[in-house]
Amino acid sequence: MKKEKAARTTIQLFTPWGQAVSKAAAEDASFVPLPEYPRPQMKRDSYYPLNGWWEYAITKKGERPFVQENGSRKFRPDGRILVPFSPETALSGVNRILQPDEVLWYRRNLPSEAINIKSGDSRPLSGNRLLLHLGAVDQVCRVFVNRKEVGSHQGGYLPFSCDITEALHMNPTGSGAQAEENELIVAVSDVTDTSWFSRGKQKLNHDGMYYTPSSGIWQSVWLEQVPAAYISDISMNSTGSVLTLNAHVSGVENAGADLRIDVLLGEPGLYKESTNQAITESTDRGPIAECSGKPEETIEIKPNDASGGVKHWSPEEPWLYPLAVRLMRDGECVDEVLSYSAFRAFSIEKDEGGIPRFCLNHKPLYLKGVLDQGYYPEGLYTAPSDESQLFDLKEMKALGFNMVRKHAKIEPDTWYAHCDRLGLIVWQDLVNGGSSYKDWFVTYLATLLWQVPIRISDKFRFLLSRQSKEGRDDFERELADTVTVLKNHPSIATWVLFNEGWGQFDTNRLTEKLKALDPTRPVDAASGWFDQGGGDFRSIHNYFFKLRFKPEKERALVLSEFGGYTYPEKGHLWTEVDSYGYKTYTDKDSLNQDFASLIKEVDSWEEKGLCGYVYTQWTDIESEINGVYTYDRKIRKLEKLPD
Repeated sequence: MKKEKAARTTIQLFTPWGQAVSKAAAEDASFVPLPEYPRPQMKRDSYYPLNGWWEYAITKKGERPFVQENGSRKFRPDGRILVPFSPETALSGVNRILQPDEVLWYRRNLPSEAINIKSGDSRPLSGNRLLLHLGAVDQVCRVFVNRKEVGSHQGGYLPFSCDITEALHMNPTGSGAQAEENELIVAVSDVTDTSWFSRGKQKLNHDGMYYTPSSGIWQSVWLEQVPAAYISDISMNSTGSVLTLNAHVSGVENAGADLRIDVLLGEPGLYKESTNQAITESTDRGPIAECSGKPEETIEIKPNDASGGVKHWSPEEPWLYPLAVRLMRDGECVDEVLSYSAFRAFSIEKDEGGIPRFCLNHKPLYLKGVLDQGYYPEGLYTAPSDESQLFDLKEMKALGFNMVRKHAKIEPDTWYAHCDRLGLIVWQDLVNGGSSYKDWFVTYLATLLWQVPIRISDKFRFLLSRQSKEGRDDFERELADTVTVLKNHPSIATWVLFNEGWGQFDTNRLTEKLKALDPTRPVDAASGWFDQGGGDFRSIHNYFFKLRFKPEKERALVLSEFGGYTYPEKGHLWTEVDSYGYKTYTDKDSLNQDFASLIKEVDSWEEKGLCGYVYTQWTDIESEINGVYTYDRKIRKLEKLPD
């Protein structure tokens, strides 16, 4: 008789920070989770957070959550949801997977103090604009203010903004009049893994190395008031001795005069021990460089001679320089953003023996990395608090890691700012997509074939799940947008273009495109399998075979995934059946002995040409229990890296 497979039951785990958020949200209807300023490199003083309790409804596509009442269409909620937590999460209060044929509707009123519409004015703040910012919404969304569509976005991982000024209800003329109510609605659909959209490792039928979907709003939502002409973005490139900056300006047609950009560079500082110290504060102590130029023009910035020379960013001393970027008109400042950057250079250079090495500031640096997918049991994609993000990153450094590979996901800007502060190098994956993966080919067969010196072409679009031209075009668009959004962070050292053949296509062409978009960073073109010979790394994954490496003449050699040692910590498991990992242990002593031996064996290859490694992985995630920490971050299973 065939033995029936045991039914999988799951246990809702909470991190200590998630427990605190859950309690606060239940007790306080005005509770605001993740209240920190969302863009530390584009800081203004007009920030107003919209995180907190919203109304929500879920309908079938084509339906609307409105009912006719007293001559008007009223929103009919199913309940309330805690933004920015996805409906699939415990912290959201919903605990329900959004299906591909459904639409998730969010609704709330905009507070009058955020809009600040004055009696008789025709615009907020007498001519200023009101911007709505959404950190990330998975997957396709439309935004409405007072039932008027003000913006839309496709793609679940990147921020976007809407100018909502024209849709706002204004005050009636007259002294003491109150602002009319302004309604915000966000409508979201998410097909997860049933199409070609970028999705990371989300899967409706999740198991093993694929996880619960994370739909809807999952990063902070906030309002910002800006002048009619304002700095919409800044773009910085950092090298060992020069910082270049371009300021992008919107609303130039409203300026009425010539515009100038002034940049003030402040004294460098070390901010790694702080959770909330403003990097930008030291510009007030007097600039060590002042530069000017036109909007969109490249401005070169160097510390003056009296400053004592450049202090370079490194994992040991992550020196950061505060910046004030000002939009000037007729000698007056009409807009200012506070930011920061660093002087540092990442490169691949040959050592005295002719072996390509990964270098920081033109000196070889051996990378000791850990794979981090950024999942939390109560928030999935969304960290319960800023402190929980900081805990992970500080612990990585304390255990001896100097690099983190951010895998299959893009984090909020605050996460990268913490890496900048702490001196933790980041390898950033482009988020993978494509149609349903053929695991027999891209996982199991590829695991066996990587040892054979046969290069499998990426032209097999059926096997690599990239038959859709629309999907390929969308990936290219998101590639460029990802670089634009993240490139200012000094900690990001390498772009990882494709991982293990998931949705891989045109690898060498896209590598060149990526390097043209950002010539300051190396590219890991194909992490794991299906190397096409391009990029700056020979990037190997090895979980099952004896280690053997052969350095190349031009590309640096990295072991970009390995380990995955599995240990089930009782009382801290998401499920007690169907656990997933690569080598299972029943006692922690044996686990740590083998872990230390494995790391020492890998390290022994450094002198022969290995430039670094990425251990899998930082925490357990659902049924995958190969983490340094348990999923709830309450138990550390592995000890510090051996010396």
